[in-house]
Amino acid sequence: DHANLAITLQKIESYLFTDFVAKKLVEAGIIPLTIHDSVIVPKDRKNETLKIMKDAFLENLGCTPKFEIENL
Repeated sequence: DHANLAITLQKIESYLFTDFVAKKLVEAGIIPLTIHDSVIVPKDRKNETLKIMKDAFLENLGCTPKFEIENL
């Protein structure tokens, strides 16, 4: 069933970004704005944020995706 796959992927995304990545960022003193599968952080905290995100994906999924970075 396609709906079950979509719901499962949404739950994984929600956990990773809201419950895991955002929590780790706050613990590091970085207050993120989360938008679906993205975070907005201060430019000077970009490298630290990327490390936290890569570690989160590696720990939870066993791999790290390629991240796209946009300056706002």
